[in-house]
Amino acid sequence: MLRMRRCVFAWVILSMAGCASTQTPSTVDTQQPALSRPDSGQYFVFFYRPGPAWVEGKSVKQQPIALHALYMDKLKRRGILKVGGPLKDDAGAFGILECEDLDTAERLIQEDPAIRNRIMVGEVHPWFPAVAGCVEKRGW
Repeated sequence: MLRMRRCVFAWVILSMAGCASTQTPSTVDTQQPALSRPDSGQYFVFFYRPGPAWVEGKSVKQQPIALHALYMDKLKRRGILKVGGPLKDDAGAFGILECEDLDTAERLIQEDPAIRNRIMVGEVHPWFPAVAGCVEKRGW
C-alpha cells in the first residue's frame, strides 16, 4: 500500500507540470461547466499508481499523460484540486480535492484521462484535516 501511494504522489506532481506526451491537449474538454465551490469544506485524498496501460521501463515524464496534466490544471483553476503531485521517489502520486461529497470526488478521479485510458489507477478516500489551517486557510 505504501509503495502504491508513493507511485501516485510522484505521478501527479510530474503530470501537473505538463509532462511530455503523445496525447494532444486540444482534446481536453475545457467547456464543461465548473463545479461550484462547496460550502461544506469536504476534503478527499486520492492516490494514483501505474495502471495496465503504463509503459513499462518509462519514467513518469515519458508516459502519455499530457491530458491528465491539463485535467488537473482545470480542477486547480476551479478551486477543486488543493494540492497534488508525484512522490519524488516515483512510488506514486496523490492529491487533495475539495468537493461536495465522495461520489463527486470519485467521479472527478474517474473522469481523469489517465484513469479513463488506464495509464493510472486511482482510489479516493474522505479526509479530515486534523490540523486547523493546513488546507482550508492556505489560499489554494
